[in-house]
Amino acid sequence: AGLLVLATASNLNDEELALLQEVCSRESMLIVNVGPNEFRQGIVDLDLKAEDPLERNVGKVLTLLETNGLFKV
Repeated sequence: AGLLVLATASNLNDEELALLQEVCSRESMLIVNVGPNEFRQGIVDLDLKAEDPLERNVGKVLTLLETNGLFKV
């Protein structure tokens, strides 16, 4: 059992990401970027193309969760 929180942040920049990582440890979060990756310093766990089919992007997110031991497909 556990808690999975999904949150969205539009136009997040490196400074805001760093602040978020201070509040929550980096090890406890996965970062998924949708669209152009404009982070210069922030490490993204998964980059998705907004124009890709939804099914493909959902599959990539599920694989990321499974790879990190957070979800079993």
